[in-house]
Amino acid sequence: MSTLTLRSTFALRILLIRHGETTWNAQGKVQGSADSPLTDEGVQQAVLTGRRLANLPTARIIYTSPLPRAKRTAELIAKELGSSPIGTSYNVVEEAALRERSFGIFEGQRWSEIKAQYPEELERGLADPGYAMPGGENRVEVLDRSFSFLERLSNGDVGTFGAEERVVVVTHSGVISCLLKRILGLRQEQPRTFAVPNLGIIDLVRSRSGEWQLLSLGDTSHLQ
Repeated sequence: MSTLTLRSTFALRILLIRHGETTWNAQGKVQGSADSPLTDEGVQQAVLTGRRLANLPTARIIYTSPLPRAKRTAELIAKELGSSPIGTSYNVVEEAALRERSFGIFEGQRWSEIKAQYPEELERGLADPGYAMPGGENRVEVLDRSFSFLERLSNGDVGTFGAEERVVVVTHSGVISCLLKRILGLRQEQPRTFAVPNLGIIDLVRSRSGEWQLLSLGDTSHLQ
């Protein structure tokens, strides 16, 4: 599809981005609604992403999960965008619907520890998208709130954007996984066959007829 044709048929273009690497990411621990700070690598990833996006027409608002690791990532991206030759300031706006899934009793532990301590809860969580581990949130709830936000964004209920502007959205791997399965027509209980790397750029468009299309998945070429 040519660029001209794409511009004439889509209503919204979103760059969906996972936050930068954190200390718990590096240690292989589940974060969920808990948090850990960005590592030096995570900070650098965000800076490089901002520099990459400075070459693209982007909306002057960056939407982010309110969790500190995501908000810090969005702020670093915004700073780089604001330092570009254009010199326009960017607003970082927190959106509760973008927060990570709460993993309840799993949070702060490695998957190997979870498998050993909570084998039944883990098995149910993998098989049933409507199951929430104790103290946590199920995948259906995550999908409902996050996809609703994308729909509100595309319908102009959150803001209005130029025809060529890409809207940057910073969130988490759990949220992104739920959204992509929905857009790709996969069941939520299906094993994920795609990676969601830190600061990988996912390019999505929504057509004027309401259909979502994936243009690129987890592009990390700017981090090399």
